[in-house]
Amino acid sequence: MRRLFPFLLLCLCLMSFTADSIFTSPIHYTLTLAGNFGEPRPRHFHGGIDVKTEHMEGKALYAIADGYIVKASLNMHGFGKAIYVRHPNGKTSVYGHLRDFSPRLNNLMEQYRLQHHCDTFALTFQACQLPVSRGQFVAFSGNTGHSMGPHLHLEVHETQTDNLLDPLEYLKAYVTDRTPPVVRGFKAYPVAGEGSFVTTDVFYPTTTGLHGWGRVGFAVHAEDLMDSVPNRYGIRFTELYVDDRLVFRSDVSGIPVKCHPQVNIWGDSAYFYSQHEWFMKSFIEPGNTLPILHADDNKGYVIFNEQRPYRLKYVLSDIFGNKTVSEFTVEGRRAN
Repeated sequence: MRRLFPFLLLCLCLMSFTADSIFTSPIHYTLTLAGNFGEPRPRHFHGGIDVKTEHMEGKALYAIADGYIVKASLNMHGFGKAIYVRHPNGKTSVYGHLRDFSPRLNNLMEQYRLQHHCDTFALTFQACQLPVSRGQFVAFSGNTGHSMGPHLHLEVHETQTDNLLDPLEYLKAYVTDRTPPVVRGFKAYPVAGEGSFVTTDVFYPTTTGLHGWGRVGFAVHAEDLMDSVPNRYGIRFTELYVDDRLVFRSDVSGIPVKCHPQVNIWGDSAYFYSQHEWFMKSFIEPGNTLPILHADDNKGYVIFNEQRPYRLKYVLSDIFGNKTVSEFTVEGRRAN
């Protein structure tokens, strides 16, 4: 019976949560972003959204759904002070760069720190030890860890797989955005010995005289924008069509943590390191196993095998449905 009691307690606690938790904003003022989910960074994707806290530390933060605090950490993974909240709908939310925890949690963390004389650790908790309700105060925002200014770094994980999800899938009702993404330029990547293209430099929708032959991949440098803020963000949805046939698409959500380094394969990392601009490829190279990328039988490469115009069209969109369409024409022409 003694062994059964913790299990029964856990069941009773989880029954008190709604099966389909309704998510709410982690702040009580307008939700605006300093960074969005999946932005390409050197060797990793941005794993959450950066919520602006009015350029201040000490803003109250609230649980985005019912659940319980399963872990709190200090100075781990670049998060500074962080809280992990497990939700009964199979998701876990993470709150990073905090200044302070809620009083009860702060006492537990401080006791452990003093008893063990350490400043880097994590504590885990059982269900019902630290339950939280949707909208309950959990922490104060801060600038701890690898942070360039006061903000909340908020992540949402699939609890079972630990895949990273776009928090805006659950919080977009609290964000106003009618601004579509913008295209900055394109690049072509002819396959050595199999394809040719007139230029490997950056070109634009207005560029004329483009021609290619054989097997050629393409990439786009684009940025998402949002209403009333100057920040630039990563692209959630990308589609590439050739003569109205879809050859490649990406949906940046559900990224396995182990796949983080593959951002350097999907993106042209060499160009980024030299020019500080990410060109994200619309073809899938060997070694790229990102499940967020989908392509036709040619892995997204365009096959120019007829001497005629080929119409290429990029469709870029965000989670709010704002869309940008950008087209260019490539003349199929055999290499001399």
